[in-house]
Amino acid sequence: MAIGVIESFALIVAAVSIIKLVFLVVNRGAWLKFAKSLYSTKGVAWIFGILSLVVLYYLMQTLTIVQIFAVTLFYVFFLGMAFTSYSNDFIKLAEKMIKSKFPAIVWIFSIIWLALSVWVIYIIFA
Repeated sequence: MAIGVIESFALIVAAVSIIKLVFLVVNRGAWLKFAKSLYSTKGVAWIFGILSLVVLYYLMQTLTIVQIFAVTLFYVFFLGMAFTSYSNDFIKLAEKMIKSKFPAIVWIFSIIWLALSVWVIYIIFA
């Protein structure tokens, strides 16, 4: 099987998932240290944003936005299953977020998500 861009993306997700799970079983502290350093790095949200647009571009070469959103639904439910174990923590975080002023990156994310959602609805009903 030839490894194309989509297969490369899937391979990255699979490899990172396995590495993370191994670290969570073997050395949770190392995983937490890495996560803290990654998410506390200034500008990492912008890097994630740019990478997500690059991935979306390549996905759109083979899939439709509707198909991508359908896969997103699987991911939402799958993560939701895991997150329910920490529902109290997530509710506290959500309450904190609602009370605070959203950073610019959150607004940008929200506008992009809204645009993609409207696009999906338009495609389905056009």
